[in-house]
Amino acid sequence: MNKDRYFFKVTDRKIMMIVISLICLFSILLLYKLGTVPKEFVDEQSYMDEVKSLVYTGTDLNNLARPIYFKGPFGNGQSITYALFAVPFIKFAGFSVFKFRLPMVLLTIINIVLILLYLNKKSVSKSILFWVTLSFIAAPWVFISSRWVLDCNIAPITLSIGVTTLLFAIELELTAIQKFILLTVSALFITFSVYGYIAGWIFIPIFLLLFLIYLLRIKQLSLKWLLVYIGEIGIMCLPLIVFAYHLVILRSTKNTTWGPFSLPGMSMQRGSSFIDFNDGDGIIHAMIINVINGIQTYMQGFDHLAWNSVEGFGMIFPILLVFALIGIFTPKLFLSQRQFLFKCILCLALISYVPSLLIVKPNFNHWTFLNMVLILLAGYGLYYASLVFGKKYSMAMVIIVFVLSFVFITHFYFNNDSYFVKGSSMTSKRYLYRSNVGKIPAKKIKWLDNIEK
Repeated sequence: MNKDRYFFKVTDRKIMMIVISLICLFSILLLYKLGTVPKEFVDEQSYMDEVKSLVYTGTDLNNLARPIYFKGPFGNGQSITYALFAVPFIKFAGFSVFKFRLPMVLLTIINIVLILLYLNKKSVSKSILFWVTLSFIAAPWVFISSRWVLDCNIAPITLSIGVTTLLFAIELELTAIQKFILLTVSALFITFSVYGYIAGWIFIPIFLLLFLIYLLRIKQLSLKWLLVYIGEIGIMCLPLIVFAYHLVILRSTKNTTWGPFSLPGMSMQRGSSFIDFNDGDGIIHAMIINVINGIQTYMQGFDHLAWNSVEGFGMIFPILLVFALIGIFTPKLFLSQRQFLFKCILCLALISYVPSLLIVKPNFNHWTFLNMVLILLAGYGLYYASLVFGKKYSMAMVIIVFVLSFVFITHFYFNNDSYFVKGSSMTSKRYLYRSNVGKIPAKKIKWLDNIEK
């Protein structure tokens, strides 16, 4: 292929300068008005209070010490993963809405930086770093979900960090102790993702199984280190497995303990997140309809849940979805060994998500792990298309993406009439407390009121 057609006929140094500039601009936008926009939604209000309670009293809103899960504003649960980052941060820096949301922003930035550092090694063309960066920072879902705390949004970030850390651990020349430390960090972040969202309990085990078997097959990971890695994840996930047994099998609604950990009883189950397995037309019919509904949701760019998407813009601009498919077929010829391995892992993640596509009802929250995979694959697709169609196409795509991003951020996100700026009836403390009557102890509510004053 004629290299004169490449979009970037510039030095690698200049490409890296462009990428760094984009990351810096993205970081500034994520931090802009972080303490006031968006308005606090009921889920975030509840999570803030859980974190405050842990910081100032050592127990959650239901007076449980070291909870494996939070009961949540409606008794249907909120994961503890984000609290593991927010609690020590707020203990150190003090509480404000800005400080409460800041760890989510920092984790998002760390995630994309780690991915780019991994892809950068021995690149066939550095321009892939630009396209992956562009796809990531231009995705409305990334921008929206990084600026407020919905507990499920943390899970794909920690999973991505865990996977990338594992790739560094197996490829860098390290001593046994250094490799063990990196593998442990990776296992910790993978575990965070398992704790991070119940819907991930279907996808993550399948993905990890395929991912680790693949690494073993291509001789990137030895059997010894594989067993160590699986053992670490298994031990760290054990309290959650016990909680899942109480929640799913026993359907317990009573609080209990397991060792030093508290297991909350849930007054509501998560069954509404799944298809109707007793569908009159049969389970296969229900699965097919579910997949069709999911495709329509992503193509239309709206899931009817305003807090994680803007109608028409989607989790990624619908016009870019086709590039996620193109990304799957990016030839090895145009990728370094690391870039090809990373693409294969994204494809394995896509395959692993098929069971969830079939039985988990589609919206950008429920299918949150799929969002990250599609966004990164779209970066590969944009890169491959730039090689095939040349610099005129590349320039056109860059302009289109930047225009769409500008319109989305200025006219829909930060617009004074937008949902994110104005909020809704579900953003007030009164709504939160009314929804929790009988679920949060009266003394705790009074204490929270005093903290607010």
